[in-house]
Amino acid sequence: MSTTIGDLVDRVYREYLETPDNLISYTYLDTAITDTTTTTISFDGNLLSIEEEDLLDAGTLIEINQELLLCTDLNTVNNTITVVRGARNTTAAEHETGSLIKIAPPFTRKAVYDAVKDQIETLYPTIFATETKEVTAVAGLLIRLSQ
Repeated sequence: MSTTIGDLVDRVYREYLETPDNLISYTYLDTAITDTTTTTISFDGNLLSIEEEDLLDAGTLIEINQELLLCTDLNTVNNTITVVRGARNTTAAEHETGSLIKIAPPFTRKAVYDAVKDQIETLYPTIFATETKEVTAVAGLLIRLSQ
C-alpha cells in the first residue's frame, strides 16, 4: 500500500506503465545539484553504451525525480550534460548524488503524478460520499442505512 503520493506514482508507473520488456536507459547523478545549479550536471558514464550516449543529443528530455531537464549538449570525455532545468513546467529541485537519471522516459513521473492527481481531484466529491436512506420496518421502527 502506498503511504505517500510519491509511492503511489512509483507504484502506478511500475505496475501499469512499465512493461517488462521495455528497458529504459538510465545512469546516475555523479554530483549532487541544487535547485539553483544552472546548466551542467555530471553523470556516471560507466553505465551507458554508445547508443545510449547518442540518445543524449540536444533535444532529449531526461528525468531526475520529478524534474525534467532538456539536454542541449553532451560531453562524454568529462561525463557532463548541459541542460535546461525545469523543462515542461517542472520545477528545478535539489538532487542528491546517486539520483537516477532516466533518459527519454516514455512516461515521466510528472505526467503520472498529474494524471493521478487529476483523477483524485475529479473523484474527491463522490469518492467518500455516503447516501442515507430511511426505511420503515414493522411496528413503526425507523432504521437508517448508509451506503
